[in-house]
Amino acid sequence: MGKLAESGGKSANCVLKAGVLLMSSGAEVYRVEETMNRLGNSIPGVDSSESYVMVTGIICSVEMGGQTVTRMARIHDTSRNLLVVSAVNELSRKAESHHYTCDQLLEKIEAIEHLPDYSSGWKALWGAIGAAGFSLFFGGGFYELGFVFLIGLIVRFFSVVCEKIHINSYFVNMFLAFLTAILAVLFHCLVPEASQDIMIISSIMLLVPGLMITNALRDSVMDEPLSAVVILMQAVLIACAIAIGVLIGLYVMEALI
Repeated sequence: MGKLAESGGKSANCVLKAGVLLMSSGAEVYRVEETMNRLGNSIPGVDSSESYVMVTGIICSVEMGGQTVTRMARIHDTSRNLLVVSAVNELSRKAESHHYTCDQLLEKIEAIEHLPDYSSGWKALWGAIGAAGFSLFFGGGFYELGFVFLIGLIVRFFSVVCEKIHINSYFVNMFLAFLTAILAVLFHCLVPEASQDIMIISSIMLLVPGLMITNALRDSVMDEPLSAVVILMQAVLIACAIAIGVLIGLYVMEALI
């Protein structure tokens, strides 16, 4: 019985680790539950595996030899790493046919956890390119394109830095929106032909919680209304923080100039 309990505990820990990795990388709630159940039920000796996933926590139960082991984990920080989400999702499907042992699964999950991420410089560069593309979409010209690229470079760099030091996301987005407004006003003063509105709108597109909104909509479609409402409310609060940051930045610059 002791060995069964130990095996069940290892299986539950393995499945829970995969779920935490998915949630912390920006996966949808329904996808996390489905992947955890696939992994748990694929482990040799496991009779059944059930998972309950929320935005802020995960509960996993594994039944083996008539004994049930339950594990729980709290989700504190989330980021965006779709490479990890794709890798764990692919692993769960391979596990159904290969029936990996717990140790094999843990080894593969840890390898996925340590997948190399893009450097801060690359993230800043591609963020700047994306923001510059939005300036063309909103009708900007050469001046707006160049200035928005610079703003996007600065904003994305600070965004990556803030993610690493784990500052509250609402304050981070408010600060970055504040910085965006200040830089846009300064560039507009430098070159009056450059549209201040286009520069601000294009730059804050980097801060818009598009992935969160998408996840909320997908969870609502997949019969996860509670998680969908929670994620959507988080997205709304982030949008409000962005708006407040821009307003404060414009107000400060109006007072100074």
